Amino acid sequence: MASSFKGVVEKFKVTLVNDETGSTERVTIQLSLDGLKVLNQDASRTLRSYNLRNVARWDLMDTSTVIWTKTDVDLEERPLTLSSDPTTIRNVVDTLATCCLQ
Repeated sequence: MASSFKGVVEKFKVTLVNDETGSTERVTIQLSLDGLKVLNQDASRTLRSYNLRNVARWDLMDTSTVIWTKTDVDLEERPLTLSSDPTTIRNVVDTLATCCLQ
């Protein structure tokens, strides 16, 4: 069953919030079994890319979620804060959980 899901990619338009400066940027999030990608708004350029094994945990708020990532070179987990309407955020978290549990 997972092999048929492998090619499925879900995309969500959200706002990326910089936790240090508070600045925001409209981005497209791409989720699949290959990982999580943060793309520019029109999805033509990859800004960040994470393998699912680098997703440590996530926190769900009403209109935002914080995805905590940790790569091999990171000493501590790093937050990736995404904001959008409640339905989109729930769909992002549901898709992320589904991909991580496959």
